[in-house]
Amino acid sequence: MTSSTEQGSSRLDELKARLEIAGELNAEMDAELGAELDQKKAGDEKPVLKLESSQEAPRQPRVSEPVAQEGSKKVAIIGSAGGWELAPYKDPSWSIWSLSRMYHSIPRWDVWFELHPWDRLCERRDGKTPELEQQRLRAEYQQWLQQDHGRPIFMQQNYPQVPGAVKYPLDRMLETFPQRYYTNSVSYMLALAIVQGAEEIAIYGVDMATEEEYTLQRPGVEYWVGLAQGAGIDVHIPPLSDLCKSRTLYGFQDDDLADKLTYKLDLAMRQQEEAKEMKRQSDLALANGAGAKQILEWLLRNY
Repeated sequence: MTSSTEQGSSRLDELKARLEIAGELNAEMDAELGAELDQKKAGDEKPVLKLESSQEAPRQPRVSEPVAQEGSKKVAIIGSAGGWELAPYKDPSWSIWSLSRMYHSIPRWDVWFELHPWDRLCERRDGKTPELEQQRLRAEYQQWLQQDHGRPIFMQQNYPQVPGAVKYPLDRMLETFPQRYYTNSVSYMLALAIVQGAEEIAIYGVDMATEEEYTLQRPGVEYWVGLAQGAGIDVHIPPLSDLCKSRTLYGFQDDDLADKLTYKLDLAMRQQEEAKEMKRQSDLALANGAGAKQILEWLLRNY
């Protein structure tokens, strides 16, 4: 019978083998696009790998895709939740990767991700954002995307109207990681960082704490965090983030906090019901008083 340790070692070996294959594929693409990279400006622009070229309408060469800053394999992934401002923006050794609505807030970025369809950008399905407001936000964001930022923007396609658009290498990700467990944009970002050979990954502003995110998306992000750590990558998650956190060690510690919170929740619910009953009685008294007032006023006017 194979031990759990042997099984874990076998899976890790398989993962490393897949990453070696991905590295070879990246090297092949680098060679194919060497002519394009030679044409890039010298100086601060550092030519690096571009994963995929457009198979659509002919167009000018795109911005090449940096793995990280030169001499570094450190990637900081920035979301929009609390704590995003703690990222190492002033440290040039970190390549800053961000996404979506952070475009108007983030002080620096090197690689952008917008993996929603062009006509569904800024779409909200929570029923709280009016359609006209969504259209306004979409128009502003599309205008920003169509500017020439001189940096890559990963998208579903090489959209002609977006100068920095680079088609996300989905086929190569699925070839390397065939389980197809991509529940949000951060999952795609983590997968790409792993394949590109990042040695350190830091995650800021990614909580997945709301009900929808927690149930549908957070497990996927935590899966990719574990996969990165299993591949030997140092992953930094700030204490403020809810990712990869648990209150106790299951089976070894009592969850006293959960018991206290459950008690306080029950108490709050009872107090809420009592307040509702008091309000009902108060509303009834007000209604009775208003009715009596109307009757007395009518009697005074007519008798």
